[in-house]
Amino acid sequence: MKKKLIVGAVVFFIILLLIPIIFFGILLIKFVGLPRFVQGYEAGNFSYTLTPNSTMLGIRSSEDTFSIDDVVVELHYGVYPYDYSNPEGLYHHESDTRLLFGIYVCAEEYEESIFSSMLFDDYKNIENHIFMKDATSEEVFGGKYWHKMEYSGITYNHHEDFTIPNEIFIKEKGKLCIKIIPFNTNENYVGYKTCRPNVITLYYRKLDANTIQLLTSKEYYSNSNNDAPLAEVDTEP
Repeated sequence: MKKKLIVGAVVFFIILLLIPIIFFGILLIKFVGLPRFVQGYEAGNFSYTLTPNSTMLGIRSSEDTFSIDDVVVELHYGVYPYDYSNPEGLYHHESDTRLLFGIYVCAEEYEESIFSSMLFDDYKNIENHIFMKDATSEEVFGGKYWHKMEYSGITYNHHEDFTIPNEIFIKEKGKLCIKIIPFNTNENYVGYKTCRPNVITLYYRKLDANTIQLLTSKEYYSNSNNDAPLAEVDTEP
């Protein structure tokens, strides 16, 4: 009898411990949401961070394998308006006359080749960078291209289908970069001056001459993946 009472007391105590845990779990799911699971491919900034960059990017795709001429992913990107009363203030000064944003693709060798306060004559023609599109300050700071920070992750106001140019896949296995670069113009200088660029790195390998597979960083750097034989790539024209 005494043994049954002890077992019953232990069970009751365990139930008392579980009740607040279950209750807290329900609240967490309700207000934060279930962890996101994305099949296919995901890279970049989607998880919550206490130190957001001024510009951020993320990539999602339901697939990770593509024809080399049709590598189309879902590109999420935007700016973080630190000061909602003057969201442009982080990117340019009052003396600047124009602000715009450019998006580029480049090979891994040029990942860190663009930094703040560089001056270019033509922002659409930067050496070793493939210009993809631009956006005006009116579009960006009208809210269309903002992103916001939440405990469940980063939410972008904007995403679009983004085709990665086939000429960037020059290696059997390598990395490529997508950059978003703010530019300012000013009557005191000629050209476009950069401010706070940001970059996302994608990893890939060629399965054959016509097929690209996007990799996670873990897959790219893992010994098993590095040692795995790659398909032969036909280099003949």
